[in-house]
Amino acid sequence: GVSSDPALMAMLSTGLYTYPHRTMIQELLFNAWDAHKMNGATDTPIDVYINSTSGLIVRDYGPGIEPGEGDTNIHGTYCIYGYSSKRKDKNMTGGFGLGTKAPFAYTESFSVTSFWGGTKNMYLIRRVAEDQNGRPGFTPLLKVPSTETGLMVVIPLKKDDEERTRMVVRDICYLSGLKVNIHYEDEPVEEIRAYSVTPGEF
Repeated sequence: GVSSDPALMAMLSTGLYTYPHRTMIQELLFNAWDAHKMNGATDTPIDVYINSTSGLIVRDYGPGIEPGEGDTNIHGTYCIYGYSSKRKDKNMTGGFGLGTKAPFAYTESFSVTSFWGGTKNMYLIRRVAEDQNGRPGFTPLLKVPSTETGLMVVIPLKKDDEERTRMVVRDICYLSGLKVNIHYEDEPVEEIRAYSVTPGEF
């Protein structure tokens, strides 16, 4: 069995990664690309926005996540450790139910906006939620009609972390097979169209 004790969840959130900033970005990017695979949208780039106002924004155009508190919903995806909807799909990255919680190693809270089923639903995801007895939890912030699909994750960046974040995004994207548009501050959009390399091909 696995304990649901808040101390264990805090340890998994904050003590698991040697490089929390880089790991967080890596998990966000590969989860976004997996969402594009799920939606057959691998010709569409992920949009990554980095600025001193919003922080880091990763916007994918996959199927989005259904509202609610079930295993496959927002609660299960961001607040339950060990659950993964990707475990049985070999084409997906991860599958251990930890990657979506990687931002907790860098920040106490972040926002997720899911475009799903004709609605746009925004949530505040918290590492420590009083209504969950100190375990991770979420708070719905907004629900409006929308014809879009996908997910937008917004991470508040620490002071002066914008340039470091851009360098990490670029580093991860090259030779990863990802298609990414980087929107950095007011600079022109940087398009990364990396190539994937199969083992033994390099």
